[in-house]
Amino acid sequence: MNTFNDSKELLQNYETLKKNNISKPILSKYEKCSIIGVRAEQIANGAKPLINVPPFMTSEIEIAELEFEQKKTPFILVRDVNNKKEYWKIEDLN
Repeated sequence: MNTFNDSKELLQNYETLKKNNISKPILSKYEKCSIIGVRAEQIANGAKPLINVPPFMTSEIEIAELEFEQKKTPFILVRDVNNKKEYWKIEDLN
């Protein structure tokens, strides 16, 4: 079982970890809602969006959704599968 001290260490080992994942790289609707909700909350609390936000767009949820659609959301999803953890970057999921 892999334990990581920080995200930098996880990102350095990500490609190796991804090869050992047994779950499919498909995002469930529940995971998507959770990701967009958390990211919208971060944006509302002052986090800078990682996309160019159109001037007419003012809702944090819309910004988070657009960021998600462009696969710019800076999250790593952790799934518990068979008593082990799998790590997926959002950009690697469909």
